[in-house]
Amino acid sequence: MTTGANSSETFVIQTVSPAFEYRKVGLASAMAVVLPLIALLVTFVQRRILSAEKVVKS
Repeated sequence: MTTGANSSETFVIQTVSPAFEYRKVGLASAMAVVLPLIALLVTFVQRRILSAEKVVKS
């Protein structure tokens, strides 16, 4: 892990950084909770959109 070489930090590294470097554990915890919520929201929307389309079985 290069901690985001070339300005390409991932969300996980951005979450760990406040917790251990700046001692902002509450902020890091909130970020860790928000990420799965965003993933669940996107998954829910995709399932709603794709389930409306009829799948053609061959």
